[in-house]
Amino acid sequence: MSPLLKLLIALVVTLSSWTTTLIAAESPVSWDELSPLIAGKRVWLPLNDGTSVTGTVHSVSPTALQIEIEKSSDRKTHPKGAATIPASLVSTISMNKLPGNRGKLIGGIIGGAISVIGAGILAGERSKEGGTAGDGIIATLAVAPAAIGLTLGWWSDRIQAHESVAYRIVPATGAERK
Repeated sequence: MSPLLKLLIALVVTLSSWTTTLIAAESPVSWDELSPLIAGKRVWLPLNDGTSVTGTVHSVSPTALQIEIEKSSDRKTHPKGAATIPASLVSTISMNKLPGNRGKLIGGIIGGAISVIGAGILAGERSKEGGTAGDGIIATLAVAPAAIGLTLGWWSDRIQAHESVAYRIVPATGAERK
């Protein structure tokens, strides 16, 4: 098996291992600690009345969430638009992580390295034979691994963006109530 093929297989295995989607365990958080964690972010709320809503949190007050509802499983009770959701209805808050660029960076670096090595080998072989007949093929083969690496990295980043962060609302401790 050629070293280039071994490297490509290692790249695919590494990128595919990153794509495991996980739902994080719920982190216990008191209502008082919520504001910096969720203000201005898009959240999914499975409410205690059986409704699920998705929207962007504007602010967290001591008794309610101010949210712009984008989706609702019960549009009569919780219609789209600005709304105030009482704290008593909220027991869990989930949100997706923002996509990163780690996969694109690593995929681009590995694909670029394969491109440079492959183009060097092909150019060395061509120079032994003389002429410029294979320059187009060398250029294509030099760009393809970098493009494949970037594409696989982008794919990995998109899948990782579906990881969730969940907060379970717990009663405030005595020190926080003062």
